[in-house]
Amino acid sequence: MSAVTVQGIDESKLSAPARSALAILKSLPAEQVNEFKQTVGLSQPGVIGPTSPQAFVQFCEREGVDLSPAGISAFKASQNLEKSSEIGPTTAAKYYAAYKNRKTNPEKELVAVATSYVGVEERGPNRGKEVEMFQKAVDGKAQGEPWCMGFVQFCIKTVEASTRSQSKIFRSEHCLTVWEKSPKDLRLARPEPGCLIIWRHGNSSKGHVGFVEKVKADGKNFTTVEGNTGGGSGVEREGDGVYRKSRDIDGAGSMKVAGFLRVF
Repeated sequence: MSAVTVQGIDESKLSAPARSALAILKSLPAEQVNEFKQTVGLSQPGVIGPTSPQAFVQFCEREGVDLSPAGISAFKASQNLEKSSEIGPTTAAKYYAAYKNRKTNPEKELVAVATSYVGVEERGPNRGKEVEMFQKAVDGKAQGEPWCMGFVQFCIKTVEASTRSQSKIFRSEHCLTVWEKSPKDLRLARPEPGCLIIWRHGNSSKGHVGFVEKVKADGKNFTTVEGNTGGGSGVEREGDGVYRKSRDIDGAGSMKVAGFLRVF
C-alpha cells in the first residue's frame, strides 16, 4: 500500500469533523485517496492538502454521515466494529465503501465540487494554479482570459466523470454563447440548486455565470458559488477568486439575469 503525504494542514485548527475526515484519508491507500480527489476535482495525487478533508466532510454532510466522535462510534457499531471513536484502516475502509456505494446526484455533486473551491484566489490577474486549471477546461489553453465560465465547465467535467453522466450544456468559455447554444429544454423559470445562473452586462455580449447553491423559500433569493468574481455585494466580473454570494433574480446594476440552465 503506497502512502500519502499530508501538506499544509494545521490539525490544531481543524474542526472535529475535519480531523475525523483527515484521519480517514490518512488511513486509506493512496489509490483510494487519489480516486476520491479526482472525483471532487482536486489535483496533486498522493497529497492530502487543506481542501481534501473539507471535501470529505461535505460528502458526509450530504449523505447524513456524522463525523463527530459519537457518530464515529455509532457508525463502527453499525459495521460490527469495536465501538470507539478511533479511526484505523478498517474503519477508514468502511467509510470509503459508504462513499463508493453512495447514490449519485449530479446536481448535489456539482454544488459540492464548486463549493470545495470557495476561497481560491488569483495569483496575478487571471493567473494562478487553480485558475489556469479552470481556464483549460474547454480548449486546454490558459491565456489569461476571464475564467468564470471556465470554472463552471471544469466543475461540470469533474461531475460528468464521477457520476458517469453527460451534460448537454454547450462547451464554451463565453457565458452568453452557452446561454444561446445550450438546448432550450435546459432553461428554467426559477433557480434550482445545482443549476447555472447567467447574467448579461446591459445590451452587450459580456456576461457572468455561477452555480446556484441554495434557494430561499421565496424562490427569488438564493446563494451562489462563482468564479472570477469578488467579495462585494454586486455582480462582479473580472474579480479575484471563487466566492459564495447572495443573489436575487433581478440582478444588480447593469448586470441582469439572462436566465437559469439545468446542467443535467
